[in-house]
Amino acid sequence: AGWQIVAEHDLVAAGVECRWRDAKFSYYHAKLMVIDDAHALVSTGNYSKSFSVDKERNYVAQISDPDDVADLAALFDADWAGEPMDLKSTRLIVSPLNAKPRLLALIDSAETTLDIESMQFAETDVRKHVLARKAAGVNVRVLLAAPSWIKANAEAAKLLSDNGIPARFMASPGVHVKSMIIDGVRAYIGSE
Repeated sequence: AGWQIVAEHDLVAAGVECRWRDAKFSYYHAKLMVIDDAHALVSTGNYSKSFSVDKERNYVAQISDPDDVADLAALFDADWAGEPMDLKSTRLIVSPLNAKPRLLALIDSAETTLDIESMQFAETDVRKHVLARKAAGVNVRVLLAAPSWIKANAEAAKLLSDNGIPARFMASPGVHVKSMIIDGVRAYIGSE
């Protein structure tokens, strides 16, 4: 945590107001920027040059839809204030509030193709839903971080292969992405 204290010190010295995550969350893994309440950036990567730029495969999405930007700004404001946020009328996928059912519904919506690129593939229900899409005739492909980094991916790749799903590993750059492309027309990127 020493590097976090240095980063906070540097930000505060530059006039940036900083707060630590709310203690009610075991982890705070979001990577989000809202710019002038008109655009937002959502990233799969951590804001660290040594990993995000040099060593890891990550994606960043620029969000310009006014409703999505407003929802992201409201979510940041709620987190900043340590208050809950109602996400019933948003398209956002946010842990731990609505992520699992929305990700499973997204997987279930695949009719022709489902491409997954992920640092790890270990969540039981996600696995079941992906295997069900394959059994329904969807062309599923999975790209994972190499087992030399994420050991559990060796077992995940075997499970996928045993069920007729091509799974490949990518070691350089290391797969840090969490993404899905559904039917070539919808996509998800995030940190979950």
